[in-house]
Amino acid sequence: MLVDPNGARSDPEGPASAVELSYRLTDALRKDNRIKDAFGKALEPDGGADGLNIEGIVVVGKTLFAGLRAPNLDGEAVLVGAHLDDVFQAGNAPLSSDAVQASIKIGRGGIRDLSRLPDGRIVALTGPIRKEAIPFRILLVDPQPALHMTPLFSMEIPKAEAQPQGAKAEAILPLEQADGSLRAFVLYDGLPNGGAHIVRLSGQ
Repeated sequence: MLVDPNGARSDPEGPASAVELSYRLTDALRKDNRIKDAFGKALEPDGGADGLNIEGIVVVGKTLFAGLRAPNLDGEAVLVGAHLDDVFQAGNAPLSSDAVQASIKIGRGGIRDLSRLPDGRIVALTGPIRKEAIPFRILLVDPQPALHMTPLFSMEIPKAEAQPQGAKAEAILPLEQADGSLRAFVLYDGLPNGGAHIVRLSGQ
């Protein structure tokens, strides 16, 4: 979908129409009692109480999930979801449904990015919330059932030889599944041109 500078839809093959903003993901965050104490608070870079920080968005079926870098709740990374039809319904009424609560058992750290495979499984990139000495990892999880998901697979991202201290894995894009393996594209903050490289997850 194309949008002009005024926020109006300008698809060359369709009629122009207004694009509405939706704040209902905020409503879902407010309704999730697991994170209510962190809502609206900043993530302090040097410690202190965890604020709330969203680092990934993924759609599975008819549910939109936001993945949180913080807070980590007892070793689980938090996902907060809402039904797409509820999030993007016309008008400005607040979210009428409850938040969809989910989490991934990761130990330390939080979500850095989320993506989805064609079969509906979620690929999660995880890593430090601040500057903890923990590795960046790629996890594969089945979102059914959504609550307290245990990774089906987990691997540490190999450090590129030229990777400087402080570079942070920030984005992941699955490329293809073939012969029992998954190839994924990883981008970094702190490396020239995103330090893009491909990792392979075997046995998938």
